[in-house]
Amino acid sequence: MKKIIAIPLLLVFLCAVPAYGGQPTQTLKVGLDELLTVLKDPQYATEEGVSDEHLEALRGVVFNFFDFGELTRRAVGKTWTTFTDDQRERLVKVFTKLLEKTYIRKLNTQFLEELNGFDGKSIQYLEEKVQGKLAMVNTKLKLTDKELAVDFKLISKQDKWWVYDIIGEGLTLLGIYKDDFRSALLKQTPDELIASLEQRIKDIEAGRADAQAQ
Repeated sequence: MKKIIAIPLLLVFLCAVPAYGGQPTQTLKVGLDELLTVLKDPQYATEEGVSDEHLEALRGVVFNFFDFGELTRRAVGKTWTTFTDDQRERLVKVFTKLLEKTYIRKLNTQFLEELNGFDGKSIQYLEEKVQGKLAMVNTKLKLTDKELAVDFKLISKQDKWWVYDIIGEGLTLLGIYKDDFRSALLKQTPDELIASLEQRIKDIEAGRADAQAQ
């Protein structure tokens, strides 16, 4: 089920650009334009998928677009108030790395070639709903073999819109990890949760089959 979320999350990882002010929909439009630029940049072309340099370039902009702290806080829920500042910082850091390891590693050459087919007509912006500092932007992505409905949840902080959740075909990134975190915290301390995520990252890096299914 988690694989369904991969495409929209990868779009966010790849389309991240500074989103100073402006409406939520415009933020996404600017970001997706940057996605096309990054994907088609010949300096990153390889025969083996994404290079380290490509990943580093993506990391350099993604933190101006996606609010990993907000995603982490919402995933943990009320227990967040029991975390120390240090635990919060470490959890956000390790969770961010886990998301990267889980989804960015899917960017093989075939996947990049499919995304390279995107142009301005491949993304349809359907509706924007804004309520105070929260917003939802509904989009439709036209892939090679199907259309995928993707909703982006955003939050406004200091006159800037940030994505903090993605919904693809009824599955929500926040919902997936909210269940994981809250279930784990019934049995684990914050430090133990952080340690378990660090181990999951090591498993992914080692190519263990059970980690690849996460």
